[in-house]
Amino acid sequence: MEPDQRKESDDQDSEWVLFTNVDEKTFTRDFFNFPDKTLARTWNAFDKFQNLLLVTMTESTPHAIASQTFDEVLTDILTEMGLKRMLVHFGRSPRKGEEGAKAPDASYMPKRPPRGWPKDWPSMVLEANGAVKIALILCIERQKPELAIEKWVRSSTGKPRCEQRVVVKKFDDNIIVRGSPLKIEFENLFLRESHEPEERDILFEDEELKYLAGQVWQRQGFCQAKDHE
Repeated sequence: MEPDQRKESDDQDSEWVLFTNVDEKTFTRDFFNFPDKTLARTWNAFDKFQNLLLVTMTESTPHAIASQTFDEVLTDILTEMGLKRMLVHFGRSPRKGEEGAKAPDASYMPKRPPRGWPKDWPSMVLEANGAVKIALILCIERQKPELAIEKWVRSSTGKPRCEQRVVVKKFDDNIIVRGSPLKIEFENLFLRESHEPEERDILFEDEELKYLAGQVWQRQGFCQAKDHE
């Protein structure tokens, strides 16, 4: 197992280390099933075909805040719709699939999934890849106040594709949102068709997206709390 020596383009220290030449047996023994949970939580993604292992040395505070705030906003929206108790939050539970394994920042599935759906397998994950209905990727700029959310889905051929990209930027005192609202289809999240009027697609409107970005930027030092209240 060897660390990849590639550096980020901005030449800043990164919270990520990429190891090469990691076979599936080594990954399963030393990370996925390792009894020491502290070490087990450090890995983020494993590609068994390319023998690559991505490890988090220390999770950045903006990264953690972004994940927590997204979960907070999603819960608020579901509460308003009367659907809060219909969804199970798994948190950072690791998942293994055909291509490897991933430890998402957050994962969700309906409390009553349809017959045949794999046990404890999420319908939506935050920052992940794999055989799920929706994968949301949070992209946080380190040099400027800009945040993007990409929604990835499976195409008809089974290949992942980016279906939507929402960008939130701050220029002086102005916050600009492009590509909104972020749309999470009810059927893809709850794995069934809607039956009641309140059972509709979940929409992250500009207000929620600005709040999410503002929480991250405040920690990064790009704005004060009052700028996004």
